[in-house]
Amino acid sequence: MTKDPKREKELVDQIAAGWVTAQAQLERLKRMVDEHSALGNAKVKLEAVQREREAKLIGLGEATLSQFRDAKDVPPGLRAALEAVKVTDAKLQAQRSSIQDLLAEAEVVKPAKKPVKK
Repeated sequence: MTKDPKREKELVDQIAAGWVTAQAQLERLKRMVDEHSALGNAKVKLEAVQREREAKLIGLGEATLSQFRDAKDVPPGLRAALEAVKVTDAKLQAQRSSIQDLLAEAEVVKPAKKPVKK
């Protein structure tokens, strides 16, 4: 095998250029990973704040409901929502009663325990 200095120089230059390209691609990939990681963290924080807001809204709704549940003079903007909650509360109570009836019936129909043979 004959050594050609010109050919060897070309190969070294190609390898060096490939190395520089690979390093640049790696840096670009690292930046992309960092950007995606930051975006993911921002989304997690946003979702946490949204859950916190939803919890606060639920608290506000429950406080408003307790304030106006039996009130005679309900602001017009709350009447429909208050009525919808009352209808849903009635459905919940009916479902609870149905479950209690089924449990009571199950107690009455409960099969007698068979004696265990020793």
